[in-house]
Amino acid sequence: MKLKLEDFNCHWLKLLIAIYFKNIFRIPYSEVNLDKIEKLILDKKIDPSEIIDAKKLLELGIIKKINEKIKLLAKGELKNKINIEVSASSKSAKESVEKNGGVIKILDQKKSDKKIKEKSEV
Repeated sequence: MKLKLEDFNCHWLKLLIAIYFKNIFRIPYSEVNLDKIEKLILDKKIDPSEIIDAKKLLELGIIKKINEKIKLLAKGELKNKINIEVSASSKSAKESVEKNGGVIKILDQKKSDKKIKEKSEV
C-alpha cells in the first residue's frame, strides 16, 4: 500500500480537530456526588435539616466560586433526608434523594423547559 500526500494531510487534519476543537456550547458544571454529601453529614459539617445551597458548598470548599453551576451526581449512597439547591442533577441522583424523603430544587432551568411548563399551566 502506497501512502499518498492526500492521506497524510487527512490524518493531520483529524489530529488537529481532535486536539484543538472545543465545544463552544458546553456548559461547565461543578460536580457534587452523593457520597461526598453523606460524608460531610457524618462528619457533622452539614446539618441535613438545613437547605444545602451554593453558599454552604463554597464555605466547605466543595466548589470554588459562588456563581458556578452545580450538578448533583449519584456516585455513592445517600442515607439521610436532605434539601439541596443545584443547577442540574442526574436522574438517579434525583431518585435517590427523593427515595429518602429529600427535595432537590433545580435553580437554572432551560428555556425550553420553562416554555413547556408555561404552556401546560395555561
